[in-house]
Amino acid sequence: MSEVQQHEPSKICNSSIDIPAVTKQIKSNINTSDSNVNHHEPTKPKLSESASPPSKQDIEDQQLIDNPCWGGPQSHEHNLTYLLHLISSGKFNYDSTKRDETIILHNDNDFLVIDKPPDLRMDGPYPATVHKLVTYWFPPPSLTQSLVAEQNSKDTDLTQTKHRIALLNFIEKLSTHADLKDNIIRPTHQLDYATSGVLLMAKSKKAAGTACSAFENRLAKKEYLAIVHQNIGIDFPILTPGQEKMFDKWMDGSLESKHRKHRRDATNRKGNTFVGYLPSHSVFAKWKGMRQKRNKRKREDSGNGGNGPAGQNVSQDEMSKFASHPLSQQEKDRVSRILESTVGNIHRPIPLTLTQQQQLHHQQKAQQQLMLLHRIKSEHADDILMKALPGVEKEEEDGLTNYCWKEIKQNAKYKAIFQDLTKTYNAAYGEILALQGKDEHGKDRNGNTTMGIVTGATGTGIDNCSESGGSASVSTGGSAAEKLPTFFRRQGESEDAFYCQAPLAEDPDSFRVVVNPEALQECSSDIRSKYGRSQTEDGKELDFKPSLTRCVVLKRGFWNGLPVTKMLLQPRTGRRHQLRLHTAILGHAILGDCTYELGDDSMERKTCNRMCLHAHKLSIPLGYKKTKVFIAPDPFVGVI
Repeated sequence: MSEVQQHEPSKICNSSIDIPAVTKQIKSNINTSDSNVNHHEPTKPKLSESASPPSKQDIEDQQLIDNPCWGGPQSHEHNLTYLLHLISSGKFNYDSTKRDETIILHNDNDFLVIDKPPDLRMDGPYPATVHKLVTYWFPPPSLTQSLVAEQNSKDTDLTQTKHRIALLNFIEKLSTHADLKDNIIRPTHQLDYATSGVLLMAKSKKAAGTACSAFENRLAKKEYLAIVHQNIGIDFPILTPGQEKMFDKWMDGSLESKHRKHRRDATNRKGNTFVGYLPSHSVFAKWKGMRQKRNKRKREDSGNGGNGPAGQNVSQDEMSKFASHPLSQQEKDRVSRILESTVGNIHRPIPLTLTQQQQLHHQQKAQQQLMLLHRIKSEHADDILMKALPGVEKEEEDGLTNYCWKEIKQNAKYKAIFQDLTKTYNAAYGEILALQGKDEHGKDRNGNTTMGIVTGATGTGIDNCSESGGSASVSTGGSAAEKLPTFFRRQGESEDAFYCQAPLAEDPDSFRVVVNPEALQECSSDIRSKYGRSQTEDGKELDFKPSLTRCVVLKRGFWNGLPVTKMLLQPRTGRRHQLRLHTAILGHAILGDCTYELGDDSMERKTCNRMCLHAHKLSIPLGYKKTKVFIAPDPFVGVI
């Protein structure tokens, strides 16, 4: 059982908070005037600093201004102490059938699920964040021990007022999860500052990996509740059979996979990388693994030099020649003669013509030759990693195998050494591309990247398949003939259900996300001008990502005299601000969304004191366990 599991957090979570006693100490250290708060990035606190409460200036220097919907007019009514008071008083308990005063939906040894309040940031130098809230409820062992020691107390019960005050004082100075090394509870996904609802957090690296893998592989299903402006009328076209085939690519993940591949290829084209290129951290990991393996062999057999055989068909002379220059034509011919006897007896289940046999023989011969050259080159590149590091003693070098790359790169000397080693390794490994007649992107003159050996086919199997498709087809969802409309319905689904398909891109010059103008052609001019853009301010093309949302109208009515609609939103992709933008370009922005509501750009909420978007449900497979379903109560019951 881990240290976090050994600690009992329920003493804090389930007990009521003595607000007068705790707040009295905290208020005295906080300036109630927001105008004097400095926007400085906080420094990482040390455990030894928890002995004395932070001074008034410390708090001011570390915290940024926030104005949450649940806060009061004074700055001390925005902090963690005030938030804990609201939670304990049932402010965020939207389920009238339950009397639970916490916002914890689920808690076991692996995962923690909370109903995140609106207007609460994930982390950062703010008076109240999810990170600070969870750290208060589940303080890591080092923090608990330090607080008890600083209070000169043998009682580890953190429910005592004196311990709570010290705990809150210390947490006030935290900014990120990394501020405490043993604070291992981490969110596995993100919710916007203004969005409330289900937030899944992991209590270990293994649990985090399980959850993150489910999100990445599109196995997690999310449902959101939203209140939007105006009463929505559903008058959208129904997909044709041809468009349904295109829609299937959304559902099976093939379109998303194609988009990711396109992004990877584009990234490779931007840098000096190639197929098989290794970055510095990967070269270090390979170097570390080879050194550990060599040292293990030396311990097992002191007579073995640890370098191992050079290869079954590659002599040491060939390796030494390769260390200085690529294979000469004479050496290539020798390799060809070695392979000559191996390419004539490959079984083919389908009869081939003489021309096809000759073509197949030529391809197999060429590809097997390249495979042998590739192995020779790999052995040469690996041999580079086995050489002594320049300027490093042997004992010092062996000691580096005990470190991870994160620690290595913090040392300027070692970081420079492995960066130089990376350049040398990749230069040696990259020579194989020249032998294959390929460019630095691993593409041959036909644009192909395949390197495999032809072993069989259902037809002639001769011609290579080139990669097709560009950014336009990937971003917009297909060719012009198969392109999905921005808003559409599907045959057989509820009359209240429809879809929004509009590619989104993050603009580095703006907080707002923008929509591909091609998806807004049938929208009003106001919507096109506010939400659509294809370039940054300096003229660079934006990187649009395919985005799809299923929308279901639940109820139409009025809120404070305004016509509104309650909706169920089911994102099929997970883009930033996706739901907020897809409802906005529909002409029905989310109530209280000052970022995307039509009108002035004052960024002030004029229609509602909070953004009416709530993460209502999360279904996710968590490892060997069955799919877990977490539900945060509906906060909009009785609103319309």
